[in-house]
Amino acid sequence: MKILKAKFIILCNESLDILENSAIAFSDKIEKIAKFDELINEYKDAQILDFSDDIAMPALINPHIHLEYSSNKTTLDYGDFLLWLRSIIANSNKFDNSDKISDIQNAIDTQLRAGVGTIGEISSFGLSASLCAKSAIRTIYFSEILGSNAAILDKQWDGFLSRFKAANELKSDLFIPAISVHSPYSTHIDLAKKAIDLAKNSDMMISTHFMESLDE
Repeated sequence: MKILKAKFIILCNESLDILENSAIAFSDKIEKIAKFDELINEYKDAQILDFSDDIAMPALINPHIHLEYSSNKTTLDYGDFLLWLRSIIANSNKFDNSDKISDIQNAIDTQLRAGVGTIGEISSFGLSASLCAKSAIRTIYFSEILGSNAAILDKQWDGFLSRFKAANELKSDLFIPAISVHSPYSTHIDLAKKAIDLAKNSDMMISTHFMESLDE
């Protein structure tokens, strides 16, 4: 058992209560939140974590992030969907490489320092899987499929399936494999159906980009 003492505790309950000079008793889960003196009397052998000058609150969730693009912040055009899409297409050869591993790790560390405890990582290349799996951050890992060229559907499916299987082998309490169908306009209906069926049969979450801009 551990007792974490904080100057303020933000409960994020319906009334958004903020407790002052209180503490949290927890082991694998939170057992009780109360005044510090009450908790140390109730849990006499607990380890004390004194953060009396800090704020304790539920971790934040970033439900949609592209860690594999972390090294391309100055490569792409932002502010308009079509400009951004054209810059993605023009620079596509720069994205699928292993040189961005340190940038991905830095992006994960930035999330943790900002108080993010869970991310939804949308992965196009599988480069971020092992880093997320080794991290303390909880990751819903969406292996992404896209492609509308009917002539190479088998190749696109095989590539996706290889990445999906590799991610699935890393499954743990903190690394939860999932599937992303990129968007209705960029994914051939046959690929989308196969991915959706795979998600259903694997009892996995599924996501998609859907009508995020007027252009879409």
